[in-house]
Amino acid sequence: MDHSVNRRDFLGQFAAAGTALALGTRADAQVTRDVLGAPKAPDGQVLKAGLIGCGGRGRGAMINFLDAGPNLQLTALADLFPDRLEAARQQLKADKGIDVPANRCFTGFDAHQKLIDSGVDIVLNCTPPHFRPMHFAACVEAGKHCFLEKPLGVDAAGVRSVLATSEKASSKGLAVMTGTQLRREQPRMEVRNRVIDGAIEHWQASRDSTPYSLTYLTIAAALTRLAGGETEAALETARKALDYADRSRFRLEQGAAHRVLGQAYAATGNPVEAEAAFRESLGILEAIRSWPELGQTLLAYGQFKLRRDDVEGPALIERARAMFEEIGATGWVDEAQAAIGR
Repeated sequence: MDHSVNRRDFLGQFAAAGTALALGTRADAQVTRDVLGAPKAPDGQVLKAGLIGCGGRGRGAMINFLDAGPNLQLTALADLFPDRLEAARQQLKADKGIDVPANRCFTGFDAHQKLIDSGVDIVLNCTPPHFRPMHFAACVEAGKHCFLEKPLGVDAAGVRSVLATSEKASSKGLAVMTGTQLRREQPRMEVRNRVIDGAIEHWQASRDSTPYSLTYLTIAAALTRLAGGETEAALETARKALDYADRSRFRLEQGAAHRVLGQAYAATGNPVEAEAAFRESLGILEAIRSWPELGQTLLAYGQFKLRRDDVEGPALIERARAMFEEIGATGWVDEAQAAIGR
Protein backbone atom coordinates (compact mmCIF):
# COMPACT_ATOMS: atom_id res chain seq x y z
CA MET A 1 0.00 0.00 0.00
CA ASP A 2 1.31 3.44 -0.91
CA HIS A 3 1.35 5.64 2.20
CA SER A 4 3.04 8.64 0.58
CA VAL A 5 1.44 11.96 1.27
CA ASN A 6 0.66 12.43 -2.43
CA ARG A 7 -2.04 9.77 -2.32
CA ARG A 8 -4.45 12.61 -1.97
CA ASP A 9 -3.87 16.31 -2.49
CA PHE A 10 -5.46 17.35 0.75
CA LEU A 11 -3.09 15.18 2.75
CA GLY A 12 -0.22 16.79 0.91
CA GLN A 13 -1.54 20.24 1.74
CA PHE A 14 -1.87 19.39 5.41
CA ALA A 15 1.44 17.56 5.90
CA ALA A 16 3.52 20.71 6.43
CA ALA A 17 0.83 22.57 8.37
CA GLY A 18 -0.22 19.63 10.50
CA THR A 19 3.26 18.52 11.48
CA ALA A 20 4.22 22.10 12.33
CA LEU A 21 1.22 22.35 14.62
CA ALA A 22 2.05 19.07 16.28
CA LEU A 23 5.68 20.14 16.74
CA GLY A 24 4.57 23.33 18.44
CA THR A 25 7.19 25.33 16.53
CA ARG A 26 6.95 28.75 15.00
CA ALA A 27 6.42 27.13 11.60
CA ASP A 28 2.66 27.24 12.08
CA ALA A 29 2.84 31.02 11.80
CA GLN A 30 3.75 30.55 8.15
CA VAL A 31 0.77 28.35 7.24
CA THR A 32 -1.17 30.02 4.47
CA ARG A 33 -4.83 30.84 4.30
CA ASP A 34 -5.29 28.30 1.48
CA VAL A 35 -3.72 25.48 3.48
CA LEU A 36 -5.79 26.08 6.59
CA GLY A 37 -8.94 27.13 4.83
CA ALA A 38 -9.79 24.11 2.68
CA PRO A 39 -13.35 23.28 3.79
CA LYS A 40 -13.53 19.91 2.06
CA ALA A 41 -11.10 17.24 0.96
CA PRO A 42 -10.92 17.08 -2.86
CA ASP A 43 -12.17 14.02 -4.69
CA GLY A 44 -9.74 11.16 -5.20
CA GLN A 45 -9.10 7.54 -4.39
CA VAL A 46 -10.70 6.01 -1.32
CA LEU A 47 -9.07 6.75 2.02
CA LYS A 48 -9.72 4.35 4.87
CA ALA A 49 -9.63 5.54 8.47
CA GLY A 50 -9.66 3.75 11.78
CA LEU A 51 -10.79 5.23 15.10
CA ILE A 52 -8.89 4.58 18.33
CA GLY A 53 -10.97 5.72 21.30
CA CYS A 54 -14.73 5.35 20.84
CA GLY A 55 -15.94 7.72 23.57
CA GLY A 56 -17.89 10.89 22.95
CA ARG A 57 -15.01 12.80 21.34
CA GLY A 58 -14.02 9.82 19.22
CA ARG A 59 -17.55 9.34 17.92
CA GLY A 60 -17.71 13.01 17.05
CA ALA A 61 -14.36 12.83 15.24
CA MET A 62 -15.41 9.85 13.13
CA ILE A 63 -18.50 11.71 11.89
CA ASN A 64 -16.40 14.84 11.26
CA PHE A 65 -14.02 12.75 9.17
CA LEU A 66 -16.75 11.15 7.09
CA ASP A 67 -18.32 14.56 6.46
CA ALA A 68 -15.00 16.08 5.33
CA GLY A 69 -15.23 15.00 1.68
CA PRO A 70 -15.97 12.23 -0.84
CA ASN A 71 -14.49 8.72 -0.83
CA LEU A 72 -13.70 8.70 2.88
CA GLN A 73 -14.41 5.50 4.77
CA LEU A 74 -14.34 4.47 8.44
CA THR A 75 -13.33 0.81 8.33
CA ALA A 76 -12.06 -0.11 11.81
CA LEU A 77 -12.75 0.69 15.46
CA ALA A 78 -10.66 0.20 18.59
CA ASP A 79 -11.28 0.85 22.28
CA LEU A 80 -10.25 -0.56 25.61
CA PHE A 81 -13.90 -1.15 26.52
CA PRO A 82 -16.34 -3.22 24.41
CA ASP A 83 -19.38 -1.13 25.38
CA ARG A 84 -17.75 2.08 24.10
CA LEU A 85 -16.82 0.41 20.85
CA GLU A 86 -20.33 -0.93 20.39
CA ALA A 87 -21.79 2.54 20.95
CA ALA A 88 -19.62 3.90 18.13
CA ARG A 89 -20.53 0.99 15.90
CA GLN A 90 -24.24 1.58 16.43
CA GLN A 91 -23.90 5.31 15.80
CA LEU A 92 -22.16 4.63 12.49
CA LYS A 93 -25.04 2.39 11.47
CA ALA A 94 -27.69 4.90 12.51
CA ASP A 95 -26.06 8.09 11.19
CA LYS A 96 -24.12 6.88 8.15
CA GLY A 97 -25.42 3.45 7.26
CA ILE A 98 -21.95 1.98 7.85
CA ASP A 99 -21.62 -1.44 9.44
CA VAL A 100 -18.08 -2.11 10.64
CA PRO A 101 -17.73 -5.92 10.74
CA ALA A 102 -16.87 -7.62 14.02
CA ASN A 103 -13.48 -8.76 12.71
CA ARG A 104 -12.49 -5.09 12.32
CA CYS A 105 -13.53 -4.10 15.84
CA PHE A 106 -10.72 -4.42 18.39
CA THR A 107 -10.75 -4.18 22.18
CA GLY A 108 -8.11 -4.38 24.90
CA PHE A 109 -4.79 -2.68 25.54
CA ASP A 110 -3.38 -3.88 22.20
CA ALA A 111 -6.44 -2.78 20.21
CA HIS A 112 -4.59 0.19 18.73
CA GLN A 113 -1.93 -2.02 17.17
CA LYS A 114 -4.52 -4.40 15.71
CA LEU A 115 -6.31 -1.43 14.14
CA ILE A 116 -3.04 -0.05 12.72
CA ASP A 117 -2.33 -3.45 11.18
CA SER A 118 -5.82 -3.71 9.63
CA GLY A 119 -4.97 -1.80 6.45
CA VAL A 120 -6.19 1.71 7.31
CA ASP A 121 -4.55 4.77 5.76
CA ILE A 122 -5.39 7.26 8.51
CA VAL A 123 -5.73 6.79 12.26
CA LEU A 124 -7.99 9.05 14.33
CA ASN A 125 -6.40 9.13 17.81
CA CYS A 126 -9.13 10.06 20.29
CA THR A 127 -8.32 8.13 23.44
CA PRO A 128 -7.68 9.84 26.78
CA PRO A 129 -4.39 11.74 26.35
CA HIS A 130 -2.30 9.47 28.59
CA PHE A 131 -2.08 7.03 25.66
CA ARG A 132 -1.50 9.59 22.90
CA PRO A 133 2.33 9.48 22.77
CA MET A 134 2.48 5.68 22.59
CA HIS A 135 -0.31 5.37 20.03
CA PHE A 136 1.08 8.19 17.89
CA ALA A 137 4.52 6.57 17.82
CA ALA A 138 3.02 3.25 16.74
CA CYS A 139 1.03 4.93 13.95
CA VAL A 140 4.02 6.77 12.53
CA GLU A 141 6.22 3.69 12.77
CA ALA A 142 3.66 1.93 10.58
CA GLY A 143 3.49 4.84 8.10
CA LYS A 144 -0.03 6.02 8.93
CA HIS A 145 -1.34 9.56 8.58
CA CYS A 146 -2.78 10.78 11.88
CA PHE A 147 -5.38 12.95 13.50
CA LEU A 148 -4.49 13.65 17.14
CA GLU A 149 -7.11 14.97 19.48
CA LYS A 150 -5.89 17.51 22.01
CA PRO A 151 -4.20 17.45 24.45
CA LEU A 152 -1.22 15.60 23.04
CA GLY A 153 0.15 14.48 26.40
CA VAL A 154 -0.13 14.84 30.15
CA ASP A 155 3.51 15.13 31.24
CA ALA A 156 6.89 16.34 30.00
CA ALA A 157 8.04 12.87 28.93
CA GLY A 158 4.90 12.34 26.86
CA VAL A 159 5.15 15.72 25.18
CA ARG A 160 8.81 15.11 24.30
CA SER A 161 7.80 11.79 22.79
CA VAL A 162 5.14 13.50 20.66
CA LEU A 163 7.68 16.10 19.49
CA ALA A 164 10.16 13.41 18.47
CA THR A 165 7.48 11.39 16.69
CA SER A 166 6.29 14.52 14.88
CA GLU A 167 9.76 15.03 13.46
CA LYS A 168 9.81 11.41 12.34
CA ALA A 169 6.40 11.84 10.70
CA SER A 170 7.69 14.90 8.86
CA SER A 171 10.70 12.99 7.55
CA LYS A 172 8.35 10.27 6.26
CA GLY A 173 6.04 12.77 4.55
CA LEU A 174 3.11 11.84 6.76
CA ALA A 175 0.24 14.22 7.47
CA VAL A 176 -0.37 14.97 11.14
CA MET A 177 -3.28 17.13 12.23
CA THR A 178 -4.35 18.09 15.73
CA GLY A 179 -7.77 18.89 17.16
CA THR A 180 -7.12 22.63 17.49
CA GLN A 181 -10.24 23.26 15.46
CA LEU A 182 -10.58 27.00 16.12
CA ARG A 183 -7.41 27.61 14.12
CA ARG A 184 -9.14 26.16 11.07
CA GLU A 185 -12.53 27.83 11.27
CA GLN A 186 -12.78 30.07 8.24
CA PRO A 187 -14.46 33.05 9.99
CA ARG A 188 -11.76 33.11 12.67
CA MET A 189 -9.00 32.76 10.09
CA GLU A 190 -10.45 35.60 8.07
CA VAL A 191 -10.53 37.86 11.14
CA ARG A 192 -6.91 36.94 11.87
CA ASN A 193 -5.87 37.71 8.29
CA ARG A 194 -7.61 41.08 8.36
CA VAL A 195 -5.95 42.04 11.63
CA ILE A 196 -2.51 41.10 10.27
CA ASP A 197 -3.20 42.86 6.95
CA GLY A 198 -4.23 46.01 8.82
CA ALA A 199 -7.80 46.01 7.51
CA ILE A 200 -9.07 45.80 11.09
CA GLU A 201 -7.35 48.27 13.40
CA HIS A 202 -9.94 49.52 15.87
CA TRP A 203 -12.00 46.97 17.77
CA GLN A 204 -15.30 48.04 19.25
CA ALA A 205 -16.33 44.68 20.71
CA SER A 206 -15.49 41.00 20.49
CA ARG A 207 -17.35 37.86 21.43
CA ASP A 208 -15.32 34.68 21.41
CA SER A 209 -15.25 31.35 23.20
CA THR A 210 -11.52 31.97 23.88
CA PRO A 211 -11.26 35.38 25.63
CA TYR A 212 -7.53 35.67 25.11
CA SER A 213 -7.68 35.23 21.31
CA LEU A 214 -8.06 38.94 20.58
CA THR A 215 -4.80 39.70 22.38
CA TYR A 216 -2.90 37.03 20.47
CA LEU A 217 -4.38 38.12 17.15
CA THR A 218 -3.07 41.61 17.84
CA ILE A 219 0.30 40.27 19.00
CA ALA A 220 0.54 38.36 15.70
CA ALA A 221 -0.21 41.57 13.81
CA ALA A 222 2.48 43.45 15.75
CA LEU A 223 5.08 40.76 15.04
CA THR A 224 4.16 40.74 11.36
CA ARG A 225 4.65 44.49 11.17
CA LEU A 226 7.97 44.24 12.99
CA ALA A 227 9.14 41.61 10.51
CA GLY A 228 8.12 43.89 7.67
CA GLY A 229 10.03 46.86 9.05
CA GLU A 230 6.89 48.81 9.98
CA THR A 231 8.25 49.69 13.39
CA GLU A 232 5.96 52.59 14.32
CA ALA A 233 2.87 50.65 13.25
CA ALA A 234 4.17 47.65 15.19
CA LEU A 235 4.56 49.78 18.33
CA GLU A 236 1.00 51.07 18.06
CA THR A 237 -0.29 47.55 17.52
CA ALA A 238 1.73 46.19 20.47
CA ARG A 239 0.19 48.86 22.71
CA LYS A 240 -3.26 47.71 21.58
CA ALA A 241 -2.32 44.12 22.40
CA LEU A 242 -1.34 45.13 25.92
CA ASP A 243 -4.59 47.06 26.30
CA TYR A 244 -6.60 43.97 25.31
CA ALA A 245 -4.50 41.81 27.66
CA ASP A 246 -5.08 44.18 30.57
CA ARG A 247 -8.82 44.13 29.91
CA SER A 248 -8.89 40.34 29.90
CA ARG A 249 -6.78 40.17 33.10
CA PHE A 250 -5.08 36.99 31.89
CA ARG A 251 -1.55 37.12 33.27
CA LEU A 252 -0.16 34.83 30.55
CA GLU A 253 -1.18 37.15 27.74
CA GLN A 254 -0.13 40.21 29.71
CA GLY A 255 3.35 38.73 29.88
CA ALA A 256 3.35 37.99 26.15
CA ALA A 257 2.06 41.47 25.30
CA HIS A 258 4.75 43.16 27.40
CA ARG A 259 7.38 41.11 25.56
CA VAL A 260 6.16 42.21 22.14
CA LEU A 261 5.91 45.78 23.38
CA GLY A 262 9.57 45.52 24.43
CA GLN A 263 10.51 44.30 20.97
CA ALA A 264 8.60 47.17 19.37
CA TYR A 265 10.20 49.76 21.66
CA ALA A 266 13.62 48.33 20.83
CA ALA A 267 12.91 48.52 17.10
CA THR A 268 11.82 52.15 17.35
CA GLY A 269 14.93 53.20 19.28
CA ASN A 270 13.45 53.46 22.76
CA PRO A 271 15.81 51.31 24.87
CA VAL A 272 14.63 52.54 28.28
CA GLU A 273 11.00 51.68 27.51
CA ALA A 274 12.10 48.39 25.95
CA GLU A 275 14.05 47.44 29.08
CA ALA A 276 11.05 48.19 31.30
CA ALA A 277 8.66 46.19 29.10
CA PHE A 278 10.96 43.14 28.97
CA ARG A 279 11.45 43.20 32.73
CA GLU A 280 7.69 43.44 33.29
CA SER A 281 7.19 40.43 31.00
CA LEU A 282 9.84 38.43 32.88
CA GLY A 283 8.29 39.25 36.23
CA ILE A 284 4.81 38.17 35.17
CA LEU A 285 5.86 34.96 33.43
CA GLU A 286 8.24 33.88 36.18
CA ALA A 287 5.47 34.38 38.73
CA ILE A 288 3.02 32.15 36.86
CA ARG A 289 5.75 29.68 35.81
CA SER A 290 4.84 29.71 32.13
CA TRP A 291 8.04 28.24 30.71
CA PRO A 292 7.35 28.46 26.94
CA GLU A 293 6.35 32.12 27.12
CA LEU A 294 9.13 32.88 29.61
CA GLY A 295 11.68 31.29 27.31
CA GLN A 296 10.51 33.49 24.45
CA THR A 297 10.87 36.60 26.63
CA LEU A 298 14.36 35.57 27.75
CA LEU A 299 15.34 35.08 24.12
CA ALA A 300 13.90 38.41 22.94
CA TYR A 301 15.38 40.26 25.93
CA GLY A 302 18.76 38.60 25.38
CA GLN A 303 18.77 39.54 21.71
CA PHE A 304 17.97 43.13 22.69
CA LYS A 305 20.87 43.12 25.17
CA LEU A 306 23.19 41.50 22.64
CA ARG A 307 22.52 44.22 20.08
CA ARG A 308 23.51 46.78 22.74
CA ASP A 309 26.73 44.87 23.55
CA ASP A 310 25.44 44.22 27.06
CA VAL A 311 27.28 41.34 28.74
CA GLU A 312 23.96 40.10 30.14
CA GLY A 313 22.71 39.21 26.64
CA PRO A 314 24.45 35.83 26.10
CA ALA A 315 23.46 34.66 29.60
CA LEU A 316 19.80 35.45 28.98
CA ILE A 317 19.85 33.65 25.63
CA GLU A 318 21.62 30.65 27.14
CA ARG A 319 18.97 30.50 29.87
CA ALA A 320 16.29 30.57 27.16
CA ARG A 321 18.05 27.82 25.19
CA ALA A 322 18.28 25.56 28.25
CA MET A 323 14.60 26.15 29.01
CA PHE A 324 13.54 25.32 25.44
CA GLU A 325 15.67 22.19 25.51
CA GLU A 326 14.11 21.11 28.79
CA ILE A 327 10.55 21.37 27.44
CA GLY A 328 11.49 19.89 24.04
CA ALA A 329 10.80 23.01 21.92
CA THR A 330 13.36 22.14 19.25
CA GLY A 331 12.52 25.01 16.92
CA TRP A 332 13.17 27.57 19.64
CA VAL A 333 16.36 25.76 20.70
CA ASP A 334 17.68 26.24 17.17
CA GLU A 335 16.80 29.94 17.22
CA ALA A 336 18.49 30.47 20.57
CA GLN A 337 21.61 28.65 19.40
CA ALA A 338 21.70 30.79 16.25
CA ALA A 339 21.36 33.94 18.36
CA ILE A 340 24.48 33.13 20.38
CA GLY A 341 26.40 31.82 17.37
CA ARG A 342 26.45 28.12 18.24
